[in-house]
Amino acid sequence: MAPADPESPIQPAPWTLTGRGVVLLLRTPPAWVRRHAALPEHLRPHYNGGPALAMLVAYDDSPVGPYRELLFSPGTCFRERRHVITRILVDSAASTRSGRANWGIPKETVPIAWSAADRRGVERIGVGDGLLEAALRISERPALPVSTALWPLRLYHELEGRAYRVEAHARGRLRRAQAAVEQLDPARFPDIRQAPRIAALAAAPFRLTFPAAAVQPLG
Repeated sequence: MAPADPESPIQPAPWTLTGRGVVLLLRTPPAWVRRHAALPEHLRPHYNGGPALAMLVAYDDSPVGPYRELLFSPGTCFRERRHVITRILVDSAASTRSGRANWGIPKETVPIAWSAADRRGVERIGVGDGLLEAALRISERPALPVSTALWPLRLYHELEGRAYRVEAHARGRLRRAQAAVEQLDPARFPDIRQAPRIAALAAAPFRLTFPAAAVQPLG
């Protein structure tokens, strides 16, 4: 894991980001969650279940510039159904530093390579040193406009003695996608190959807004 640059300034909320990415919706049986999801033990009594989300994202623009991201959320917790991201990797030390400070998101910095589509429309992604390799293909059929205006994306994270709650908002256009995870190191990322897949959807393009979080001390 590459460390976050301690000299990179924190870019405060709110953030607006634009880009594109692929979302894998996964079924998460209890046995799979216990074995693979990296959900903290003290959050398990509050866990509501799936579907889980695995996302590969290429941000074209953000307050810290373009960057790429791989994340996993096993589903939601608490009555207000807040997603908890248990693993998130980005290729920007500035994004890591600001994401942890602003929203308690447990980002780590690793190299991520994302190739342009070849003649068959296939894009290839490599995360870290063999952590994950995947091939993506996005449908060329008409896209469906979507928005979280009625259903905000509610997130909850705990980091360094604080609890962070935030409601993010997104809008974009969804298409079907094909995503093949060709290699994955289960010691460094939840083994999404072992979770039944519901669907693979591409958000291309999308716009995402992260306001300031509500922060409370733990304990």
